[in-house]
Amino acid sequence: MVTWVMFSSRGLRLLLPLFLSLTNLQAFTDSREFLLGRDRLFTEEFDLVNGKSIGFFGNRTTLDTLDRLIDDPRVKVAKIFVPEHGLDGAVRAGEAVDNARYRGIPVISAYAPGRRKIDPRELDGLDSLVFEIQDIGTRHYTYLTTLYLQMTACAQASLPFILLDRPNGGGDMVEGPLLDPAYQSYIGLFGPNAHGMTQGELALLFIGERDLMDGDRYDRDGEYASITDLELHVVKMGNYDRKKGIWQQGFDPREWVAPSPNIPTPLSALCYIGSGLFDGYEIGEIVRNYREQGLVQFQNIQLPRVHNLDELLYFLDRCYDNWNFPGLQLEPVKNEITGDWDILQYRITDREIFHSTLTALAILYTWEEIYHSGSENGFTDRARFDKAMGNGWVSEMLTADKMPPFAELLGKIRADEARFNIIRSRYLLY
Repeated sequence: MVTWVMFSSRGLRLLLPLFLSLTNLQAFTDSREFLLGRDRLFTEEFDLVNGKSIGFFGNRTTLDTLDRLIDDPRVKVAKIFVPEHGLDGAVRAGEAVDNARYRGIPVISAYAPGRRKIDPRELDGLDSLVFEIQDIGTRHYTYLTTLYLQMTACAQASLPFILLDRPNGGGDMVEGPLLDPAYQSYIGLFGPNAHGMTQGELALLFIGERDLMDGDRYDRDGEYASITDLELHVVKMGNYDRKKGIWQQGFDPREWVAPSPNIPTPLSALCYIGSGLFDGYEIGEIVRNYREQGLVQFQNIQLPRVHNLDELLYFLDRCYDNWNFPGLQLEPVKNEITGDWDILQYRITDREIFHSTLTALAILYTWEEIYHSGSENGFTDRARFDKAMGNGWVSEMLTADKMPPFAELLGKIRADEARFNIIRSRYLLY
């Protein structure tokens, strides 16, 4: 079925012929049972792959889908393509992923030195590419850019792209400043730090917002040509509540499959949106020896100059003077290895009002306020921080001789969030 969708981009109405599997949901709206996109692929949408030779792009989070496709005699899985961390999700961040085989099928890496997407020539002989990965909803986690790049590969190969939609790990959270195109990178493609969109919605945005997506890194005049003509099929979820995100009724977060080694739980994914920004700063985004202390990555951070409980409580009080941390309790934790009180634990009390990025920035702001002055600052790799933050103005504010009030930083970010909410509203499916 061909669906025609009207998009608005910088005041222009752009009519895009998109092959979207947005079929009538009447069959299951009465039961309110939550369904993944892949659940619907194996029911009313199976004609998309029936009798076809397909490629599958995924990882350990979607092995169930891959195995079902391999076991189904009506479809042939000819090639498997994998992102950063590999099919089993065990390869460390930044390390090259090697080619391999899975159940006799070639596994082809789309993550190696100088390579971040499928070579379009490797798509020869396929009828379509099926894409399914559990993402966590933040710009600086590489699966967002991974999706975009594989769409460009299929556009270049004139190959249909079938996306099996899944919940956003960050729910409906939109937060953080908008990316400055000058900072576009593999960990910073577009938009705010957290976009609050499913991958199906992102795919529509990628096609519809050329001006937003263009940047020096992925200029569409060359290797990353326009994806406007991509034949895109989005297999929607059923009865998805975007406010709940990964915590859908009937989708047990205890069955979470880590999409990468350091995101072991849904809450660590939610916290990573903000605490992952401490990379490049002297505050530890992951506590040293966290396994021995039973701590979860990104749900705990480590402070370098704090030793006793009074010092930690003083820092906490100053943090709360700057911001009230809605939906979160910051709890002091004693370091069982060193005996110091140098760990802050995130205890989320309300996911819908928790603001992960502003939590990290309020902590950074307070730390700079107390422990640094003048030209001194706590950045260990400021360029790395700016790359993840997607701009240079945040670090400039944090390192100014006289820092502006935190409310000023908050106001600029809120304005960016409001602008992006207008853009994303054109592409929301749920």
